[in-house]
Amino acid sequence: MDLKNLDLKYIIVFNDYLEKYLDFFSTVEDHEYKYITINSKELNDLIKYIENVERENLLIILSYDLFKIDFNFDIKKFFSVTYNISNPHLLVINPVFDELKEDKTVDKDQNFYYHLNDSDADKRDDSSFYFFIKMIFNRMRDISRLDNYIINSFRTIIDSEIMKKQKHEIEKLYKELAILSKTDYLTKVLNRKAFFESMELEINRTIRNKERLIKKFKKKNPNNSSPVLYKVKFSCVMIDIDHFKKVNDTYGHIAGDQVLKELGILLRSKKIFRNNDIIGRYGGEEFIIILPETDAQEAKIPSERLRDEISRINFKNDKGEVFNICISIGISEFNDLDKSNIDIINRADKALYYAKSHGRNQTIIYEEVF
Repeated sequence: MDLKNLDLKYIIVFNDYLEKYLDFFSTVEDHEYKYITINSKELNDLIKYIENVERENLLIILSYDLFKIDFNFDIKKFFSVTYNISNPHLLVINPVFDELKEDKTVDKDQNFYYHLNDSDADKRDDSSFYFFIKMIFNRMRDISRLDNYIINSFRTIIDSEIMKKQKHEIEKLYKELAILSKTDYLTKVLNRKAFFESMELEINRTIRNKERLIKKFKKKNPNNSSPVLYKVKFSCVMIDIDHFKKVNDTYGHIAGDQVLKELGILLRSKKIFRNNDIIGRYGGEEFIIILPETDAQEAKIPSERLRDEISRINFKNDKGEVFNICISIGISEFNDLDKSNIDIINRADKALYYAKSHGRNQTIIYEEVF
């Protein structure tokens, strides 16, 4: 047994349906990670490349198309028999975002999910995926720590004081993992999945408030048959960094990441948005915000403040070149005809597209244009 390779991190990519992304995945290959590409039909050949491995040092990447035909069960069987790893970590790649699939299938058994746009296939030197993989391995390590801690703790509990201490540590680890699973690793705002969950809660809360107000009105005015019109009020703000590809091409991807980080800091600073505003990274250079109890005109005020603040920041790349950025913003209000969160997001997105196609660096309210 080669014990010196126990700490080596293995990334195994099953290339079925992922052929055009292989160069993108290979950006993580270095002295710390051993990158292996293989076809699903060659599963048993992995024994040629891996002599020994721990669960926390093994990540298997496969397409959602491969996942949904239950190839993951073949993977589990192979690693259980060959390496005594009954439940290896999987990273499921899907070029088409599907919230339900992510919630109900992929996240089971401590797996991970990555929505990969077709445009990402051309980003050969993009460091974002590298940092995403590092984040996953850190989380895998924490999961193993937690699992081992729980197993070992039951062997060593001898009195109530030890039990209290272990309970505190376990709760702390769970909280850390919960925060990690909901946070975008680069900008520290909510990731897309966590944002959609929070948005759904806000929609339900707003509708409940409206129903409560209607009942209260009818109770006080039983003889009033006139329709009661209470506005369901909250707004959705979509933000996009103008010419972000040009920033990456001109000043480098590290500078591009710094722009995203600074925008994340500004969004979280509470200088512009409130504590109860829901802020998330929608994807790439796009961000999305829900402002409860706020109409579109009210939402435009902090949006314009954000647009002004970000334009004043002087960014600098590793060569010392200074540059500035601007953002375009689209806003829409939730209304009673919306059947899902997608309806209001689509309107805000159309307003954003209008802003970008009519000069950029401006804030557009959907209801005022369309």
